Amino acid sequence: MLVESTKDSSTTETTESIHNKIAQHLSGTAFYYETDSIGISETKWDNYAKTISDNWDLIEEKRLQPMREWESDYFHNEINDSLGLLYAFSGPDFLHAYTLFPNAEEYIFLANEKIGQMPDFETMTETEQISYLHNIDYFLRDIYKRSYFITKNMLTDIGGKKVEGVLPVFYVFLSRTNHEILDVEAIKSQDDGSIYVYPDSINIPNNQYRGVRFYFRKNGEEQIKELTYFYCNISDDGLVKNPEMKAYLEGLDEMNGFVKSASYLMHYRTFSTIRNLLLEKAQALFQDDTGIPFKYFDKTKCNFILFGKYEKPISDFSENLTQEDLKQAYSNKDYEHQELPFSLGYHWHTKNQNYMLIRKN
Repeated sequence: MLVESTKDSSTTETTESIHNKIAQHLSGTAFYYETDSIGISETKWDNYAKTISDNWDLIEEKRLQPMREWESDYFHNEINDSLGLLYAFSGPDFLHAYTLFPNAEEYIFLANEKIGQMPDFETMTETEQISYLHNIDYFLRDIYKRSYFITKNMLTDIGGKKVEGVLPVFYVFLSRTNHEILDVEAIKSQDDGSIYVYPDSINIPNNQYRGVRFYFRKNGEEQIKELTYFYCNISDDGLVKNPEMKAYLEGLDEMNGFVKSASYLMHYRTFSTIRNLLLEKAQALFQDDTGIPFKYFDKTKCNFILFGKYEKPISDFSENLTQEDLKQAYSNKDYEHQELPFSLGYHWHTKNQNYMLIRKN
């Protein structure tokens, strides 16, 4: 189930929401349970908290801290960083989106992983709760090691009763990035592209809604932000079958865009609609070579900064996806070139990452 809504002006200003308490519990940052007589011992939760915190410390040192320093010292000066962020093929990866775009007021994620449900903790035994917590940590193993979710692993992890959908991962990421969750809503897009909010999110079956929206703010700050995740197929066929989603995307204002570890899907003609939408909506697009191919950008209307080093796709993907024109651009002094002081994407093992920042003139 979705946790019961708590969103009203008095609640968000004066009372910590149940969403935030659960987020801290799942993320290993604060022990919480709704009912004293049911739950898990603090000692066992402490063991879980140490496990997830040890894993988090590793990515903090090796990846997140260098990313934050780079964003603060350099990246935010190159874009209008207060614009909203559109993240296609995102999965539940709020962690890296926020680290690179911390000043966005709104985040919109599009991915084909089910939202799922939060468990009813009050009906779970201590053994079931401990198992669930450690399944959350296991779900994040590819983020810890590689910086991206492996689709086949994610589909296995959210199957059965391990972790039902990606919803709890958003709770963890929001908590671990020092945010307070104020409210969570079940939503869907409508024929005219507007958003319908279910009035009683706690009681609707999770196969009836296709979106979830978080209201949150940085701990100690006033500004309330939004994170919206849509469970959707954004192939051309998928958007034909879901015209409401297409209408919603077409109605978006200009935003920044982010694409990473996207399986080269926008290289194929079957993903031309979302490719064209990103080209239209993104004032600035930060992506690796798995995003929109270099050939689709109008070189007379955009400027480019090329980061890192171009290499052909890893062995999981066809060498036919190698972009010779992008490879040549990395050797062309007419383009601006910059180092990339962190590893984020498929070449995590060699750290020979490539990213592009494409900005409209």
